[in-house]
Amino acid sequence: MAAVGLDVQLKLDDIATVITQVVQGGNFQMLHWISGPYENPYPFMYNQFHTGGINNYGDYANPQVDAALDEAHSTTDPAERIAAYQRAQLLLNQDLAVVWLARAAKAAIARPNVKGVSRYLSSELFWGGTWLAR
Repeated sequence: MAAVGLDVQLKLDDIATVITQVVQGGNFQMLHWISGPYENPYPFMYNQFHTGGINNYGDYANPQVDAALDEAHSTTDPAERIAAYQRAQLLLNQDLAVVWLARAAKAAIARPNVKGVSRYLSSELFWGGTWLAR
């Protein structure tokens, strides 16, 4: 088997450039983005993968995914909703719409008298329950 080579040019930008020129401007072939996890598939999956979604920066489009996401969004039956999201996930994985990469949770260090340190599933700190013990 012959070796395959890639010609890759890495470019590191500040976040303002990434948001305006790269993401919103569509000026990329591949982009690394940190996202999730989310407590609920809606609205994330709809915004990210539905044709014309506000966060569908790669212009991904699949009518079957759109139909599954529309069904999940419109039903009140939890079993139907789960099944629709599962169909969407299978299709997204078949299309390789994104490459999911794992990352470790962020660390938080607190003094012993700081109590109630907890995080959202997105790993952001939930400050509402944090207090200083005397």
